[in-house]
Amino acid sequence: MKKAHLIYMALIILFASCQDIIDIDLNEIDPKIVIEGSVVSGENVKVTVSYTTDYYNPTDFPGISGAVVTVSDGEGSSEILKETETVGLYESSEIVCEYGKTYELKVEHEGEEYTATSEMPKEVEEWFPLFTEMEFTFGDSTMTMMRMLCLLPDVQEDTTNYFRLKTYKLHDEQKGNGSFNIFDDTDVIEDEFLGELIMLGIPTDFQLFDSVIVEVISINKKTYDFYNSLTAIAGSSDGGGPPPTSTPANPMTNISNGGFGYFSSYAISIDTLVVFEMPMGENK
Repeated sequence: MKKAHLIYMALIILFASCQDIIDIDLNEIDPKIVIEGSVVSGENVKVTVSYTTDYYNPTDFPGISGAVVTVSDGEGSSEILKETETVGLYESSEIVCEYGKTYELKVEHEGEEYTATSEMPKEVEEWFPLFTEMEFTFGDSTMTMMRMLCLLPDVQEDTTNYFRLKTYKLHDEQKGNGSFNIFDDTDVIEDEFLGELIMLGIPTDFQLFDSVIVEVISINKKTYDFYNSLTAIAGSSDGGGPPPTSTPANPMTNISNGGFGYFSSYAISIDTLVVFEMPMGENK
């Protein structure tokens, strides 16, 4: 199973329910437009429009006010998003996010037009949590940690499914946004009663009887590939991958006309649980 764990990065990306700060150094000196948008099941569409920063001043990403941001669902419905009190953040109030629709984003600014599309994947309607203590090796050290597993049936048959798994404690203000765990559906187990199940698993810092929140997020193939491109850059910059080049690479993008950023669709299944250890082979 392919899995990416993104921790330290440098391009600020704002996603609706998946609003995370992702830091990635951009291989640019002159400012370029950055468009970060998300279509999340059951929520308003949110799009952030900003400029890249100078290479030597990587903490300032100025928002762009006055852009015309339009989102349509490919079936005749469209909406011009309103700019919020946060400069550069635009939000919908009418458009409904639904599975199977391909959403189209258009941003107009200073005579230029930037576009992108993203298809909404199917939500995971049923999944089974499992917590078990396991030993993990980090270099020369061995630690016992609580492993979180999610077992789920095939979401969309005859095609590869892609997921992001977020877990965090109930009162964690960061809501698990410091790391990414992404998966395809190639890791499966056979259950006596439920048949073949896809298995998603990550180590956590949870303790027995902690109240935690688990988000099982369906993503599409293009979003999965985008996260993998971030993984490659983060790995080369923090020592976890190939040696970095003299100038950092830019992450992949689906924004046209030379824009940076990404436009993504997510379907989220969320639940609040109490951590309890269960031997492998038992299910909820």
